[in-house]
Amino acid sequence: TSTVGMEAALSGKLVYVLGNVFYSYHPLCRKVVNFQDLKEKIKKDIEKRPEISGLQETNLRFIVSYLRNNLSADMLSAEKKEDKNDYKLVCREIKKLFLE
Repeated sequence: TSTVGMEAALSGKLVYVLGNVFYSYHPLCRKVVNFQDLKEKIKKDIEKRPEISGLQETNLRFIVSYLRNNLSADMLSAEKKEDKNDYKLVCREIKKLFLE
């Protein structure tokens, strides 16, 4: 589930995702739920290899989509500044999850 999987997909390699990651919707990623599912998806991909001829355009669409659906944030200044996205609240909630 690290960014190594995203880098692999962007370079044209198939990726089998075993967790929840932001790049799992890339066309070369396969979300798997258990070992049997992994086995079936690998077998299917061996039988019919996915087409990667338009990889550069696919990657461009993937990255643009990712950037459009995320908020830019600076967590260090989130507690010091007020803004329309309420990063202060986001920062507090993250701290609750990990520190309490």
